[in-house]
Amino acid sequence: MEATVTPDNLASDRLFTAFARDQGADLERRPLLGEELFPLEHQAEVLYRIGPLDQQAQ
Repeated sequence: MEATVTPDNLASDRLFTAFARDQGADLERRPLLGEELFPLEHQAEVLYRIGPLDQQAQ
């Protein structure tokens, strides 16, 4: 699973961190899109990559 999150979005960070932990999956975070690519004062986007996910999990 992949998603992008701004550094100040603590709710999303906690959600994805807990999801990865609960699934027993790895969570990788890496810079994806710099703030210079966005208009106005939008923060950079960090890629969250979670997986692999167990296909048998319910």
